[in-house]
Amino acid sequence: MEQRFGFFCPQALQRAATVRRAVWQGVKSLACLAVVAGCLAACRPRTAAFAYENAPVDGWQPIDTLHFSVDSLREGGNYLLTLGVRTSTIVAYPYRSITLRVHQCWHQPETAFCDTVCVRLVDGQGNREGRGITLYQVEQPFARHAFQTGQRAEITITHLMRSGLLQGIESVGVRVERE
Repeated sequence: MEQRFGFFCPQALQRAATVRRAVWQGVKSLACLAVVAGCLAACRPRTAAFAYENAPVDGWQPIDTLHFSVDSLREGGNYLLTLGVRTSTIVAYPYRSITLRVHQCWHQPETAFCDTVCVRLVDGQGNREGRGITLYQVEQPFARHAFQTGQRAEITITHLMRSGLLQGIESVGVRVERE
């Protein structure tokens, strides 16, 4: 005769414990798999360089140059270069777009590129482009190049706007990302 304690019988409790152990083993296996997959993905970072430089607080003059460095590339391949511009809501930027000169000087082997990039900051209805609350960030790809392992670079950016002093530009950035 089977003895029951409340609503549960010992066999049902034993089966439930077996099922819990099996589920726990499956959860641990999935967690292990997720950690291994994350480690493998982290071993091959796509972004080779990503940095922002602040524009001068008192306004950005055409003679003010922002400097960026790209350390030695870990792998050769095709790279996408993206320009980022952050505008402030505190000091209004008076134009719909900004035109920038991006000069890249790559070493080993020596290669130089000079691009003129127009970044739209405000749409036709006067709404800000990009995302943000007090700072709006707009990103725009501007070049694709094939680079070799070990190449490094200096990238400089200046603005090409007719107005000498630009207010409202908080910072400008560059991302170099393997495709």
